[in-house]
Amino acid sequence: MSVLENLPLGDAPSQAHAANQLLGGGVAGEYLGVAAIDPVGGLLALLSAPVIYISVVVSWLIPVVLALMAGRFFCGWMCPFGSLARGIAGILDRLPWRIPSFVPPRLRVVRFVLLGLALTAGAIGSQWLLYLLLPHLLLQQSAYAVWLMGGGGAALGALLGLLGVGVFFGPTVYCATVCPTGAALSLAGRRRVVRLEIIDKPACGAHCDLCDRACWLFLHPSEGEPGPDCDNCARCVEVCPRDNLRVVARPPWTKRKASLVPLVPLIVGVWLASTNLVVAAPADDHKPALLLDARREVGATNIAISIVDLTGVRLEADDPRQLDGLEVSVYVVRGPRGEPDERGRLPAREYYQGPLRLRMVGTDGLDHELAFESPQYPHSTPNRSIYREHVKVVLRPGDAVILAPIDGWFSETQRWEIPAPNAGREGLRMLAFMGVGVLLFGGVTALALGLRPREPGAARGRIAGR
Repeated sequence: MSVLENLPLGDAPSQAHAANQLLGGGVAGEYLGVAAIDPVGGLLALLSAPVIYISVVVSWLIPVVLALMAGRFFCGWMCPFGSLARGIAGILDRLPWRIPSFVPPRLRVVRFVLLGLALTAGAIGSQWLLYLLLPHLLLQQSAYAVWLMGGGGAALGALLGLLGVGVFFGPTVYCATVCPTGAALSLAGRRRVVRLEIIDKPACGAHCDLCDRACWLFLHPSEGEPGPDCDNCARCVEVCPRDNLRVVARPPWTKRKASLVPLVPLIVGVWLASTNLVVAAPADDHKPALLLDARREVGATNIAISIVDLTGVRLEADDPRQLDGLEVSVYVVRGPRGEPDERGRLPAREYYQGPLRLRMVGTDGLDHELAFESPQYPHSTPNRSIYREHVKVVLRPGDAVILAPIDGWFSETQRWEIPAPNAGREGLRMLAFMGVGVLLFGGVTALALGLRPREPGAARGRIAGR
């Protein structure tokens, strides 16, 4: 199901924020109305959430149960970035020239280190590392930003950087050697039920490796057991000239000692039964939206104004009450900023503390005036300098905010216009984060590959038409 078909309609900024509230750590796919949540990010969200919703638990259990049954099934059949990476690999296969790929090592330790670091950081309340390393989150954020806010920004820049690294190292190398979710699912899939096996190994001959070259995760099905990273995509089965490979279902205790891994869903179920589960869907939460943040110099006077939309914001996660309206803040100051003294104190500046009038004029007929007698903030000091008011009006891009002249400070009316979201800054921001993405993902991927040389001749994994 395409991302575009699921995009909400309506007011773009608020809907974009609602779309970016990634349920339980990131919805990686939605099929027949049932979402599948990234198992690593979803686990952190479940452990830290004050209230656990049954819908989130079910969505999180889907890829976990699938991993226990069929290994990295989630990566090959449900993750949107995995599909994108294989699509790019197919395009590169059809080019008139060949781009050689790097050879991933058999022992892929770096991804488990990154998984441990991401889980540790998430457990102490910081999930930034997880958001950087999970490519399907970047893909979703980029899609929402492009279609709903008119620009990709940081997420699209980082995604383009990752794709650029994929063209250089190999489009699917990141999935095979770096992705923390892939590492977690491979651990869960060590005792999987559905697996690939070779029927008669001597029948393959001494030099046939077509199945190895067809594997998008750089595994070795020709050896009889591709390992827990196998997602049962059956590409190797299709290219085998002797039909010597098959996908079978076998209990995990047939050849190996029974594992406690299949008991994970039962343990999770017992733990969840002791918590306060909520059947209803989570309430729509919103974060404050900065509509205007401007600074202006008029002679020796500096004017700063900010307008924050608090509509739908809750002060606490468990507080059902939601705020409404805008918070308008203004301050006017003059005099040089100066340099700090030996104690780090800045020289005193003169703040305006008299009456101030501000008008908000909308293209839809809005005309609202704010009249301040004196600044009210900050409360912690007797010398207050910030004019602040909470008003229940709606400002849209193109609406104007007008500050009346102040005798002795500036003589002309000052006017600002509410800009479109991220207007004029997305291009440079996207390029900057694209560079960051190239450095970050390129460095991590090179580390995961162990700086091994490129494969000469026919690149691994490049089967015509695959």
